Amino acid sequence: MSARRKREQRNIENPVIGFQEIVSNIEVSRNGRAQWLNDALDVAISEAHTATEQYGKESVLTLTISVKKQEQGKAEVTAKLAEKMAKGVTTGVTIYRNAKGETFFEDPYQPKLDGFDGDDNVNM
Repeated sequence: MSARRKREQRNIENPVIGFQEIVSNIEVSRNGRAQWLNDALDVAISEAHTATEQYGKESVLTLTISVKKQEQGKAEVTAKLAEKMAKGVTTGVTIYRNAKGETFFEDPYQPKLDGFDGDDNVNM
């Protein structure tokens, strides 16, 4: 068998790989769970887009790929996905309790004034 034929045979059994093949085989930790990098990126980009649309602020995804030498001709490739999603100010609600322990949105001990509704609007 010629050298060229041997090379072609080897490439079928052990094909040359590139970035897409490498990242398709790397796991990352996301939200406490191991996920394939491609899947984690798909979901993170979608969530970043949603957060950015919702809050009108920038979301940032940072992908760090490390290549560590192990021995001659061999290396380990790892990845870390960091996320900084857009956040907004959350709103709370004020609630009141009476002597019986019942809960209300309006203060049950505040007297109601005639001619006013609950939104501080005058009714005439």
